[in-house]
Amino acid sequence: MKQEINKRLAVFLLTCFVGMTGWLLSPVCSAATLAQRPTMTDVVIHSVTDFSSKAAINRAMYWGNGTENGFSEAVARYDADTNYESDWRVSEGNTYRALRIPDDVVHLHIDKNGHESTPTVSKTVLGTLSGGVTPDGKEKVIRWSDVLLPVKVDQQYGGTYTVKNYDAGENTTSAYTIQYQDYNGQASVAYITALRTIIRTFVVDYWQKHALSENQVRIISEPTDKNGQTHLHLANGQWIIFQTLRENENPDLQSTLSVPIFLNLPMLNPMATSIKDQHYYFDNAATPLHIYAKQYDPAEVKVTKKNANDGSSMAGAQFLMVRVSDWQNNLVGLNQLIKQVIPEINADPKHSKQIMTKYLGSFVGPKGNPLWSIASTDKSGVALFTSENTEGYNVPEAGEKYYISEIHAPDGYMVDMIHSSDSVSGYEDIHEVECQKIRDPNGGYETSAIIGVGATEFQDFDVPTVDKAVKVNDRTFGLHQANSGDDSEGVARGNNFQWLINTEINRNIETWSQFDLFDTTPYATNWSDMQVALTYRDAKNVLQRIPLYAIEQHFFQRDATGIAHLEHATGHGLFYSTNPAGAVVNGQYIPYVPEVAPTIKPLDSSLPSDATVEISGKTSYYQMTTDGRTIDTAHKPENGFALMRTNGALRQWLSAKMYQLLADGIQPDSCQLEWTIDAFANTAAQAGDLVNSVELRYATEYEHGVDTDRTHTFVAGWEIAKTNGTPKISHQRIVNGLAGAGFNLAYRVTPKNLTTIIANCYDAQHYPNYQNTASLSELEQLKKDVLAGKPRWVYFMHLDVKNEQPMVNMTTTDHDAMGDVIWTLKSENATTHLSGQDGYLQYCGLASGDYELIETTAPLVFSE
Repeated sequence: MKQEINKRLAVFLLTCFVGMTGWLLSPVCSAATLAQRPTMTDVVIHSVTDFSSKAAINRAMYWGNGTENGFSEAVARYDADTNYESDWRVSEGNTYRALRIPDDVVHLHIDKNGHESTPTVSKTVLGTLSGGVTPDGKEKVIRWSDVLLPVKVDQQYGGTYTVKNYDAGENTTSAYTIQYQDYNGQASVAYITALRTIIRTFVVDYWQKHALSENQVRIISEPTDKNGQTHLHLANGQWIIFQTLRENENPDLQSTLSVPIFLNLPMLNPMATSIKDQHYYFDNAATPLHIYAKQYDPAEVKVTKKNANDGSSMAGAQFLMVRVSDWQNNLVGLNQLIKQVIPEINADPKHSKQIMTKYLGSFVGPKGNPLWSIASTDKSGVALFTSENTEGYNVPEAGEKYYISEIHAPDGYMVDMIHSSDSVSGYEDIHEVECQKIRDPNGGYETSAIIGVGATEFQDFDVPTVDKAVKVNDRTFGLHQANSGDDSEGVARGNNFQWLINTEINRNIETWSQFDLFDTTPYATNWSDMQVALTYRDAKNVLQRIPLYAIEQHFFQRDATGIAHLEHATGHGLFYSTNPAGAVVNGQYIPYVPEVAPTIKPLDSSLPSDATVEISGKTSYYQMTTDGRTIDTAHKPENGFALMRTNGALRQWLSAKMYQLLADGIQPDSCQLEWTIDAFANTAAQAGDLVNSVELRYATEYEHGVDTDRTHTFVAGWEIAKTNGTPKISHQRIVNGLAGAGFNLAYRVTPKNLTTIIANCYDAQHYPNYQNTASLSELEQLKKDVLAGKPRWVYFMHLDVKNEQPMVNMTTTDHDAMGDVIWTLKSENATTHLSGQDGYLQYCGLASGDYELIETTAPLVFSE
């Protein structure tokens, strides 16, 4: 039984092969121990280089049988099957090293019935790779099982034969070879040499403990001759044959690395016809073992992904790689493909290969391998396309050129590149990269390896966001807080406050096709003025502001200081646009009417004449009930809106300005476009919240989107009924109301509302032609008193729009809607509000604060 097992082992793992660039599979050739076996084997190494122009040929395989027979035939068969013309040439001047490993590293397994199972590899620890050479930057413990891997092989090309005419029932050919894990997908010579150093050190130490010298277990060949051949004389045992790096410094060499080869000596000669054949074994020069060492150049294209603002690494970006030769005449098609797949991959980034296959499923080579590949950036922001690719996708080759395109940006970012020197003209997202064939200068102690290296860098900006805040009484609410606002101050009807809109802008905004802001204003407010500015933080992190435009609405009257007043001028739903051709907003056409078109005034002298914003929109619509008390719900109120569009010339100026500011040392991610809207609560302002929302609408060549935010403030108010005793209700009306009761409203001035009150005060500055106004000195005294903590009050008043004088009184039965709230320092100017026939009166459209309701007039009659 022991002899039968030995017979089967004698033909186990008899195959040898040459793997083309990218496969890095290693041959296994072995023989069992028989009494007549040789103690030494002559090994002839054939060094071959493939000069074929087609990458698919470089990834072909040759499965040798230890003889010189079959090599030319296998290549010819491959050419015939693929319609390619290969160009294999012998390589002169290459040197090889044979390293003997312990005899028990690879264990062969055949049961008593002759059935083989997967060989096993020892898990003995060889050493540790430093984090400086490993892909993930972490130390890695190396075992034999990390270096050698049993692989079931496809023997389609090349000859591996059974021993004919001898025990045919017992002698079989193994389906396995041993793959040498040369560099685990990283085309880093530093990794290759570090791994080999660990193996060599372990092996030399091991054999020295077993009485063998380094010269006996580490044997270096002579350079290959003009026929591409060199010879090694090896003792029985397990060996790995490498092409050396240190000795291959001849500048005329075409390539410096070949697929490592595993041998298990001695080996049976598959051409022998019987056990009596004198050439039953490969042994001496008369029957040498021939192996074919295919040259390859480890190649990688390294794509680095960075945040365009701070330069930080970005993980999770995905890139597509194709060959220039396949697409250089169809860049339009490639660009259109990128545009198509980006939205789909963004929606399902884990299945990018399946999505890409939907579009490029037929774009394959002769063996069905895709002629494209996808790589993702790791935590260090690097995506590697390497010559080791186990999935059979397109892999880089030294000397080739490739197009690299981003097809998915990480969460929170967008495919939005800064122009690169690698960008193809007219196509920012398509980088042309050459995988240059060079000698690696950083290969550790062995520095002569020829490798293919290509690199490019993409920089992405984060997805732009918009922030909406409100400023009331010099206090800002909701800044950098989504969907929040003012819950403490409130605004009064006619009093100015500000909607504040800030949005990030990227310095490549010149390449964008859209950057618009759409503001929806509650129907109880209107805007009168706008300001647009570029803001940033300087080198000391101090906020700076460059005013760009001042915009003025023309629907409302203005006082002597230029402040607009909304008295009875709102609720009509009026269209306006600064575009002489008119504008389309949300599918609605808005005509250009010069008389009401807002005025846009440039504020920065460096702005080009054609750089501008377009303002188009509509004022709110509402109607009051006939008694002027509330909104008439029979006529549904409509919110107003304003669209601010940036044009291409402005976006180009902004981009250039930001680059200029960056050169001056500003904070790189601090630039924002600021849109400030001066607003008023109008006649429709009842007690309740005023909610304002904004949309940022943007588009690049590859992506588009919308970001939103909203904020709010509020108005206060009271409904009051003057009655004779407890109110009595009949048919939803008060029947014991007291008509003609008059009330004045006093408002306490505090440091918080001081500025707002002065801005809306009945004084000589705002109303120079009116009577009994407050003087400048009286206002100054008001400031001093309030800031000193002294109690001061102002009084609610209205202006009569007909005679432009303070209204003495106002009854709730007046059909005129109430207008602006104006504050007077003098109680005699206060507008007395009179109760109606049912005793009802209201104060609405007021800010928060301390109020006093002062009854100044007795009711006219009592009603039962």
